[in-house]
Amino acid sequence: FNPMIGIAGVSCVPTTAKVVQKIATDANPRAIILPQALGANISGVITTAIIAATYVALLR
Repeated sequence: FNPMIGIAGVSCVPTTAKVVQKIATDANPRAIILPQALGANISGVITTAIIAATYVALLR
């Protein structure tokens, strides 16, 4: 499931996390990876905000 968690790192909250959970459930009906997928999702959002702030600061 590790590659699926990586896919959830895309900062499109919570759509990618839900898609990853659906794919995991199709592979294993007992798999619950939504909390980990949401964690990666939120990390992607935070990283995007930091990078955007860095670009704004550097391009002034």
